[in-house]
Amino acid sequence: MRYLSLIIAGLFITACNSNPKSNTEAASEPTEIEEVAADIEETTETPTVKFKSKGIQTIYSAYEKLRDALVATDYETAKAFAKDLSEALKADESTWQQASIADGIMNAGDVEKARAVFSELNNSMESVFEGAVESGEINKCFCPMALDNEGASWFSTTKEIKNPYFGDKMLKCGVVKKTIK
Repeated sequence: MRYLSLIIAGLFITACNSNPKSNTEAASEPTEIEEVAADIEETTETPTVKFKSKGIQTIYSAYEKLRDALVATDYETAKAFAKDLSEALKADESTWQQASIADGIMNAGDVEKARAVFSELNNSMESVFEGAVESGEINKCFCPMALDNEGASWFSTTKEIKNPYFGDKMLKCGVVKKTIK
């Protein structure tokens, strides 16, 4: 049984780390995480989703910035964007629970704890986005290895995986599980 667990863990690592570079390539090119960090202020996604409500549009915009800061493993920036998200969520009584969770990201103390709270936030955000899309779509992505192999989700308007739970360690680990239209 122990060997079976090791084999399964090895398969996950192999599947989530399928784009290795040689040491020479890695030294001469910027890492994927450096590229993501440079794009945080510009938002790394093309806006392909429009919401029925301006409030939800503001919430999703703040959410994207928070998610991208976690992808870049930048806790200080994530704290600032969690504050923006919390304020956007507090503007609507129906999203006060999510605002409280966003406050937890601000007070987490480090990026790993923030990522765990981010998972809680994602568990409650689907109900905010479901039925609110006017045009375009949001993808619910999932990484089975996040949070000590418990797995965790996040939302993205693209199908390209940029994992906020591992950053540059396993940037491309994950799959699209659901599309919200």
